[in-house]
Amino acid sequence: MAYKQEIDGKTCEAQQVINFIENLNESSLAIIDFDETLFLRNSTEEYLSNIKPQFIGNLFLLFLDKLKPWNFLPQSLRGDESRDWVRVLLATIVFPWTWLLWQGRAKHLMEAYENHSLSRALANSHYTKTVIASRGFEFIIKPMTKYLSIQPEQVIGCRFFKGGLDRHQGKEALLATKFDHDAIRNSILVTDSTDDASLLAMVKHPFLVQWPGAQYIPALSNIYLPFFYLERVKRPGSNFTYEVVIKNHLLSLVLAISWISPLPIVNAIGTSFLVFSFWCIYEIGYFENDQIAEKYEKKPVLSETYHKYKSRMNLFQPWLFASALGFIGVLLTYISNHTGNYALSSIHNTFLLLDQKSIFVDFTMWMGILASIRILYSFYNYLDEKTRIWIYPFLQMSKYLSFLVFTNASRVGLALLIANIFVDWIPYIIYRCGGQRDEFEEQIMRLFVFLLICAGSALFLHEIEFIKNWQFAVILLWLSIRIRPQLKKLISNAHWVWH
Repeated sequence: MAYKQEIDGKTCEAQQVINFIENLNESSLAIIDFDETLFLRNSTEEYLSNIKPQFIGNLFLLFLDKLKPWNFLPQSLRGDESRDWVRVLLATIVFPWTWLLWQGRAKHLMEAYENHSLSRALANSHYTKTVIASRGFEFIIKPMTKYLSIQPEQVIGCRFFKGGLDRHQGKEALLATKFDHDAIRNSILVTDSTDDASLLAMVKHPFLVQWPGAQYIPALSNIYLPFFYLERVKRPGSNFTYEVVIKNHLLSLVLAISWISPLPIVNAIGTSFLVFSFWCIYEIGYFENDQIAEKYEKKPVLSETYHKYKSRMNLFQPWLFASALGFIGVLLTYISNHTGNYALSSIHNTFLLLDQKSIFVDFTMWMGILASIRILYSFYNYLDEKTRIWIYPFLQMSKYLSFLVFTNASRVGLALLIANIFVDWIPYIIYRCGGQRDEFEEQIMRLFVFLLICAGSALFLHEIEFIKNWQFAVILLWLSIRIRPQLKKLISNAHWVWH
């Protein structure tokens, strides 16, 4: 049987399925999966790709993937099994016109991606009663089946409001509401999904097959979003935006720079916009790095998602986002540097006396900095691996010190930024020299370098006033909290050599 062959590692060919159906000489129920089987795409993802406006829709879906509300459902519905249901349910409620637009979109998709070889085989068979059974959603699939070259006897899918329950119960439960056990047991099943393993084991003629031309394309995957390459390709599953961009880069700059601003909150918001602007362009360097590795390296180290998403990366749109974010950041930073306090009259006067020329110069300077960083990263990418070690710190300096063009940092703040530069550089040296960068305790090193610079400055300058303030105390507390897991591990592994 085809399913048994698949389990044994022998792939069931599409032609085997076609031949079997066309040569069938006994009446049988033909249970046909829809997504990536009769329809060579995923109907759920295509439906979600229909959200308008697409950019807002993409942000909405990204927000859901970050929040993962399906993990907060009642126990019987909780988990990734309910992910598609929650996405479809909420997207349809928030963007109600999506369902109306879908009615027209369904025809185009079915005409473009129908599995005609399977449809013809089913149409030519006089012994099959075709039923579409899918873990997708009935209200999405039914408008599409109107344009199939064959008309199924029934379309069975998950319900709109009870889709989570349907997906958890499985395809067998859906079929059991329409057919008796014997009809299902004596049927043909054609599917591409191992999620149907129990049903494949039940039916008389199981076929598990990957169809030529079938593709799973994530919703709105052709729409560019800043940081998507870092999140989905370079560091998939690592929550890069939060862990690196916000928690490490942005928070360090806020503590180092915004703390001493006359309007620290406004400055922190402005710095946030500048950081996001910076990463829009820095991300291009990561993408270019992978492209060069794919082209020139014999054994490039690329993530599993690289080939799926590489065509989505746009080299022009990041500059649009960087420009918009950068302008807001420059404007807010200017206001924070030229306003004495949070009094409305003071802020109002700053707006009245806004020096448009200075803001334009600052914005032009910022875009020039981004262009310089882009050139530096490209220069780095085209160098050999050993030489890159000595260019890498300049990239890290651009990451932390380029913001000082628009504002100032205290000695304590500068010590934190320099500590970050070294902590980013040292693991890279270890990696390029063949070591295990994962074993490097970067949080402990960050605190160590920070204290070393502060203590060295105090001894050299014969003064300690610059560390007798709340900024130093808060930075020290923040760094101390971050080292706790690594410090625990270090202490637990410490031992005398004679033991």
